[in-house]
Amino acid sequence: MSHEGDLEHDKAVKLQLVIEKLLPYCTGDSEHDDLRRIGAALATGSELVGENLEGSTNFSYRIYPSGDRQLSVFVKIGFDYARWNPDKSHYDLDRIATEFDMLKKFSDLLGSSAPVAKPYLCLDIAPKIKMIVAQWAPSHEVWAHQFVRGEVDSRIMRKFAQFLATVNTQPFDDKNLNDGIKESFRDLYPIAKAAFAQIIASGGNPEDEFYSYAVELGQERFNEIIDALSTAYDRCDVLLHGDTHAINILVEPISENGSFGEKGEYFLCDWEMVHIGDKGRDPGTFYAWPILCAYFLAARGEKLKSSRILQSMREFWDVYTVYLKENNSKYANDLVTVLRSCLGWCGVYAFVANYLIGVQRNYMPFHLVSKNASDRCLAAVAVTGVKCLERGFLCSDPTLTMEDLWKWFEDLILEEVELIAKWCDQS
Repeated sequence: MSHEGDLEHDKAVKLQLVIEKLLPYCTGDSEHDDLRRIGAALATGSELVGENLEGSTNFSYRIYPSGDRQLSVFVKIGFDYARWNPDKSHYDLDRIATEFDMLKKFSDLLGSSAPVAKPYLCLDIAPKIKMIVAQWAPSHEVWAHQFVRGEVDSRIMRKFAQFLATVNTQPFDDKNLNDGIKESFRDLYPIAKAAFAQIIASGGNPEDEFYSYAVELGQERFNEIIDALSTAYDRCDVLLHGDTHAINILVEPISENGSFGEKGEYFLCDWEMVHIGDKGRDPGTFYAWPILCAYFLAARGEKLKSSRILQSMREFWDVYTVYLKENNSKYANDLVTVLRSCLGWCGVYAFVANYLIGVQRNYMPFHLVSKNASDRCLAAVAVTGVKCLERGFLCSDPTLTMEDLWKWFEDLILEEVELIAKWCDQS
């Protein structure tokens, strides 16, 4: 059996385990209405069934009684490793319980307006396997798809920016919150250094933009960048969601006539990487996907949509900083430092996650462009990522204003958009 076949078989086996462990909680006396209703359906002859959902860290499922898919709950099972980590090193399972606690925290804090799924159960279902059961989010299209199309709902952009500022300004007592997740991330430092060295040593194509840039930058400077990243990762500035890319945000699907959802609702999912960390990480992680989409759109000859992506990124930043100030963030008067940190973490996700590891590439319809065009987009992502890493974690010119930094960021992206568009026109 192929690796893909093994994976699908494992998902199917775990689905049966999930159903077995969830069944006893689907009863008439459950404190959760969804589970009571599922129990009532089972009592009339329905069976509990489920579907696999996509995910790069854990296994996730949509579970419902046969014949009534609308009556669903979300289930995620976590293991003591992250599937995205190349060496499958230890990934503390306490993260799943922490995720449950965070979902409850923000559900309680914001009530019915909370853009998080209401949590129901957190269970140990097998050795080294934990399970969360939560509300099925009524908004269920991955927000990343809007960026791919180049049409982004500004209502959600503003709401998300406000909520993320709320998260990042929450008080905290335990600086070691969810610290067990951190070793798995630290394992990526030597992986990144080794991968960069391999790229330089490959004697690659001089027309490959990233190869040429990597040779020019050099291994020594890159190692300094990663060492600076490791220092930033150990800061304990703010409460972080920790994984705020657009794939973890669910929105209302577009209508048949192409318009956005009626309510502009969204849900922020996957809270297992929550921790206390560097102040710019959450907005920086979010920015990586829009940049990849801007480059993809340029490769398709849609530079205007690339520009709109950039405008939406600026809209997010403007709203985010307003709410940092309104929530009395201790960094409200030092937004240059927040933006510099944001650039660094954008670089982490763009270079390490999107380029090196390739997480979430399956959400990008690269089949709509040529193989050479998709490679050109990814090379641009890598160059952008490393430049942002360097600017964010190593360059600290005290004379730069927030607008100076933003212009540098914007010009960097626009330059790559122009290069991609020109290259595609000539190919």
